[in-house]
Amino acid sequence: MHSFSTSFLRDLLSVGPKNMGSWAAARSISPLSSKLLLIPYSAKQQVSLFVIVNAGLYLKSNRALSQSDQGACILHFDPKKNSSKHSSLEIGRHLLSWLNSVYRLVNISTLDHVQNPFSCSGSRSIPILSPTGKYF
Repeated sequence: MHSFSTSFLRDLLSVGPKNMGSWAAARSISPLSSKLLLIPYSAKQQVSLFVIVNAGLYLKSNRALSQSDQGACILHFDPKKNSSKHSSLEIGRHLLSWLNSVYRLVNISTLDHVQNPFSCSGSRSIPILSPTGKYF
């Protein structure tokens, strides 16, 4: 598990996922080896939390995707969901693009045809979920 600072997501949204690919390596963080990545977001006088679950386990050793048996997803916990200024889908897509950048940097010498394994649509997708309930 790794917990990020609020500046990570702000930087990711301002400079773009491709420019943040080496960010984790420079800080000795291995997003593809962590079961949980906790990413708080603070903007527009609102705070919410993104949690990337099983990003690395999403890929099997043969690069076949294993979403069904590993339960990979991005969760967005937003206390003001109904009036939120934080877009789960937009920010989730940026996080998936960042994971693709990290993947390409880690696997630069062994890249195969799966250069962008993380997607939010299609058969190879990681769902972006925003739970609802009494507290969300």
